[in-house]
This record gives sequence, C-alpha cells and structure tokens, in this order.
Amino acid sequence: MAQDDVVALTPLIRRVVAARVHDKEAVADLTQETITRIMQVRGRLQDDAVTPYAIVTARNLVVSHARAERRLQRYAPRLVEHRLTASPEDEVVSSEERAAVRAALQTLSPRDRQAIVAHEVTGTGTAALADEQDSTPGAVAVRMARSRGKLRVEYLLAVGRVQLPTARCKPVLLALSVGDRRRQEALNAGAHLLTCAVCADLSSALLRRRIPAASLFPAGVVSAWEFVTDLVRRHPAQSVTAVTAAAALATAVALLPAQPAPSGQPAAQPQPASAQRATCAPASQGSTSGEPVVLDNRLLAGMGRAEAERLAGCTVRGERMIVRSVAANEGFWVSASPGGARVWVQLTRRRSESSRRVESGQRLSFEGVLRPHGPGFARRVGVTGPEDADELRRLGHHLAVPAGDLRN
Repeated sequence: MAQDDVVALTPLIRRVVAARVHDKEAVADLTQETITRIMQVRGRLQDDAVTPYAIVTARNLVVSHARAERRLQRYAPRLVEHRLTASPEDEVVSSEERAAVRAALQTLSPRDRQAIVAHEVTGTGTAALADEQDSTPGAVAVRMARSRGKLRVEYLLAVGRVQLPTARCKPVLLALSVGDRRRQEALNAGAHLLTCAVCADLSSALLRRRIPAASLFPAGVVSAWEFVTDLVRRHPAQSVTAVTAAAALATAVALLPAQPAPSGQPAAQPQPASAQRATCAPASQGSTSGEPVVLDNRLLAGMGRAEAERLAGCTVRGERMIVRSVAANEGFWVSASPGGARVWVQLTRRRSESSRRVESGQRLSFEGVLRPHGPGFARRVGVTGPEDADELRRLGHHLAVPAGDLRN
C-alpha cells in the first residue's frame, strides 16, 4: 500500500471520527492526525493491517480528544500551583516504573540484556559488542532491535499490570513492536486489533515507539553508570569487556531486587501494603471483617473465580480508579491504571438519590462490596456490547457501589 493508498483511507477515517465527534473542525483535525500517524508507521505494517490500524488509531484519538476537552472544561478556570518537589503519588509511580523495568529486563537472555544495557546506557557501538560476542555488527544490531521490541512490550504489560486475554496477543504485540511485517501477516494482526480491545489500546505506543529503550532505565542506572564512566576515564586502558561488565554490575545494583536479609536479621523495609494478599473472610454474606480490601493492579490482574469467591461479600476500596468505559446506565468498567485489568462497578441507589453522571477517563474513589453474578447479569443490567457481556460472563463478579459514595 503506497502513500496515495493511505490517503485514500481518508473517507473511512472521517466516518469513524464523525460518528463520535460532532465538531466539524475537530473531525478534520482528528482525521488528519490519524493519516499522519499511519504514514509514520506505514513501513512497519503489513498491507492487510493498515486499514484496521487506521480504525483503531482514529478511535483512540477520539477518546483522547474527549478526555482533553473534559479536562479543559474542568480545570481551565482554576489556577495551577506548580510544585517543585515530588509528591507521594509521583514516588509511587516511580517505584512502579522501576519494578516494571526490572520485570522487562528479566525477560531478556543474559547475553541480550548485557548488550542492550551496554549500548543504551553507555553508548557502546555494535562493532565493539560484535568483537566481544564473536559476532558481526549486523547480527548484533538485529538482536538489539528484537530486544528493544520485546522490552517495549514487556514494559507496557508490567507497568500497566495488563493481563492478556488470549495466547495470540503477545505474538501479535511483539510483531507490531519489532515491525516484523511477515510475522504480522502470518498472525493476521490487523484482524486481531479490531477484535481485541487490550491489544488495540497498546498498539499505538508500540507502533509509534513512544517508549525508546533508553528511557526504560531509571535514574538509578544513570547515576551508577556515571560512577563507572568516571572510573574508566581515570583508567583509559580498560577493555570493552570490562566496560560491559561494569555496565551490567551498575544495572544490577540499581534494578535487580535486593537479596533477602540473613536469618536472624530483620528486613530493611516492611512489605508494602499493596503487595500483601487480601485476607478478608466475611462471617456472612454482606458483612466484612478487618480493613477493606484495597483494589490495585496486582489484585485485579490475579483475581480469578476462586479468589473472587473467597472475597465475596468483602468491602473493597478503590482510590483514584480510572473509568475505562461506561457500558450501561448504572454501571461502568474501572481499572487501577491505563491498560490494567478491569472490574465492573454496578451502582446501587436509594429512592431519594439523584442520578450520578460518570464519564470515561474520570478518576473515582469509592467503597463497595464484591458480589458474584451469574451468566444473565450482563443482560439484567443493560450491557449490550458483546465484548463487555463476554467479559462479565468470564469474570463472574462485580463491585456493588452505592452511587452516593462515589468521590472524585
């Protein structure tokens, strides 16, 4: 598909955008932005995947546009206080990102991990790495390109605590991230993007390569490497092998988990509350014991039917949960992070309570009760979308939340 063929998709893209956006100027802008993004990644897409990717990109841009408009209306009248120090929320996010980096790096082989660290952190060239690995610069470059593609996928999955719904998802994401058009064609990646909401959400970041491998390394690695490079400057006779080994050591110090304390010595820090397993065991249906179970990515991603049955009747607390989509008048999907595992919130009301408007992209806090449901739950609460109904049947549980308890 040539550039002219991409431009020929303009009417289709305009129809997709216009079905959701009524401002003619916004429709024109979003259509043009979609075409621009397709042209940027065209070389990494197999021909049959271009049209599905164009539709997915247009949908994502419409959602982003709606969120930006809501934020503008909500916060434009307010004064902004610029903070110079990091907030506790920033520290939590940084901690989660470092954990995601560790998880992503551990998926690489030791040889690939050592090469990518040496190249991205220290700037070691492919020729020097090829001499060390008894290979060729071209072969090293190919291996590192594949490593970067895998890192992008694994980082997104780890930082968002994303649970892929099918075994086909990861091969498709890897083919998109690396730009392997033959693999995309073999996997029919375009059709998969249209039917899998999770992969559609992740595809834009992977195809636009918005997460360069160098940005995966947190400040701790850079600081450790500054020490190593200063040492090499003072001892220039160091060989490439020694430099690469030092890079691996610096990365290990900053990224790898700390070793457990010897027996008889207390651990340096207690385990974070979010890492502890929920222990609520209600005495009877509708009652709870102990503190509310806190919803986070780890809990949602690992909550199968057995865990949901054990926690049935427990009070659960969601803090700043993201509204992913509103699929019924009195219910919506939420997650702890973009792309994370979702859970359905069903609002309950008293007769005297007025309706509460909930929109996609909002962040809400609440307390509710985990309830199991049967196969007919989706139809009973008015969920008509086949994907949403299938996911509700698969999960078998939801959160019952009083509408009056929702907080922004």
